[in-house]
Amino acid sequence: MELKLPYPAKIFYDIGDSFITGISLGSVYYLIKGLYMSERKHKLKSTLNLITNKAPIIGGNFASWSLIYNISYYGALSLRKKQDIFNPFFACFSAGSIFHIRKGWRPAIKNGLNSCLYLGLIESSIFLFQKYQRKIMIKRENDILQKYKKKCENEGIIFRKINNLI
Repeated sequence: MELKLPYPAKIFYDIGDSFITGISLGSVYYLIKGLYMSERKHKLKSTLNLITNKAPIIGGNFASWSLIYNISYYGALSLRKKQDIFNPFFACFSAGSIFHIRKGWRPAIKNGLNSCLYLGLIESSIFLFQKYQRKIMIKRENDILQKYKKKCENEGIIFRKINNLI
């Protein structure tokens, strides 16, 4: 169930989720790296040092990307007054571009398009999955409706569809 929060609250909620995700992934990454790279005698100590020093940096990077993405997304949503597939692409392009603007316009646009490409793969897979789920749900509802109709006909009850609830 999705929370129905106003836009600023959603932005902060998403930033917190992104920070936790970044810390978790960074911890796993630096755990593996620390176990692989450290000396035999100091494996535990150097691995824990690496995790505690580097994982929050990854979490902060995730959170800052999420901040720019969400500001762009909800800004596009407010300006366009419709929620469709273009808002996430615009937000991803702007977040990817803003992070690489210091390198110049060409790398900024290139990285913005790369971000859109990856987001496009994710969004299209989500869209196809939701389409498949919708098809399954409609089929299940129709099967239940047909069983109910047959049950009503067998018992001599008049079947009516009331307010599209059945």
